[in-house]
Amino acid sequence: MSDGDRLSDLPDDLLLRVLYFTPAREGASTGALSKRWRGLWLSSGVLNLDERLAGEDHYTVFFSKRDAFVSAARSSLEAAAAGSPVTRLTFRVGSGRSYGFKDFLHANIDMNMARSARNPDVITELLSNAAARRVEELRLTGGDPDNLECLMNEEIQCPTVELPELSFLCLPSDSLRVLDVTSSRGLQSSPGVTFLRLASLRLNHCRVIMEHLQDLIHAAPARQYTSSSSW
Repeated sequence: MSDGDRLSDLPDDLLLRVLYFTPAREGASTGALSKRWRGLWLSSGVLNLDERLAGEDHYTVFFSKRDAFVSAARSSLEAAAAGSPVTRLTFRVGSGRSYGFKDFLHANIDMNMARSARNPDVITELLSNAAARRVEELRLTGGDPDNLECLMNEEIQCPTVELPELSFLCLPSDSLRVLDVTSSRGLQSSPGVTFLRLASLRLNHCRVIMEHLQDLIHAAPARQYTSSSSW
């Protein structure tokens, strides 16, 4: 019996647990296995966006990959939301080089190969998508995936490969219950934004301005757990 057949013999609740950790590309491709798999993926409410950058790519190839990733991420988000609301969103981008990492998240080039004005960053663009506004669990991770000890150990200072600063305005404030951010330039507070359902906040290896952290804590009256490591 093939591995695929063994998986298909599992009950729906166990298959959903498998899909819970499946990257979006693989999750979307489950439709090729069976209608049952695709139906389960669309009903899971989970979307995992995962990209590993190759620093050796020529910049034209690099930016075409960036645009393809953004387009695929947007399509995956909207496809998943068509089945049921996306309630758990994970965004992970890994790179061992800060230069390529920054360009992937921020910059673009025009047809003359000259740098154009910066676009809104990739994360903000995705979180502003209507399909992401009902997310309850949001996990954002940047950095070098080959340096897991650094990312997981709060006492070790990681290389400066960071996600951009996140504005309160881009977060799904009405629904968010869990916010977990690893390797970021921190959070930028916005007056009037509240997180009435936020219960768990974890900032690991983030640059935290104390005033903004205090603003977030005050904006989350239901918060039960907070963990922060910064430099």
